[in-house]
Amino acid sequence: QEVFDRAIRTENKLTDTEQRERANRVRAATKDTLTWATGHTKTFNQHWKEQKRPTPWEPFPNWPFFPVVFEYLEDDSNRVKIFEKSRTMMVTWAITAYLTLQCMLVDEREIAVQTITDEKGSEVITYAKQLYDSQPQWLKDEFPLPKPTDKQPMNEFRVGSSVMFVLPSGEGKIRAY
Repeated sequence: QEVFDRAIRTENKLTDTEQRERANRVRAATKDTLTWATGHTKTFNQHWKEQKRPTPWEPFPNWPFFPVVFEYLEDDSNRVKIFEKSRTMMVTWAITAYLTLQCMLVDEREIAVQTITDEKGSEVITYAKQLYDSQPQWLKDEFPLPKPTDKQPMNEFRVGSSVMFVLPSGEGKIRAY
């Protein structure tokens, strides 16, 4: 509530022109997942030392196949998406970036994450929180959290009125939920 109240107070101090500029800046940063992931958040590379990278925190890689992956995810004509994937392609992380942005942009979004193990599901949620936390402050201000990420349960990520959570693995778990 404090963050929301602060945002309202800040917004009330802005002129109409400043409010439009702010809205345009947010709209441009979140116009699609590729733009947001590669330009407005950072990913954590746990193999950064072996790869001789200067830091573990870098923008999402702009590899040639990611525009196609994100376009496929953002296409609403098919509700079920199928990927043939490889660990080195970062498809799980690309999907997580897409889902994280969806939680930010769409009120009341509810996303269930189910993976082979609950531990893997928690890794996805941790990554979503890390993507959110790595944004510039002006984007975090636009999409406030009900609680800081470190105070949220490890198996869920809440932003605004949306939630991403882990379901236990198993064929009947989604139906039971």
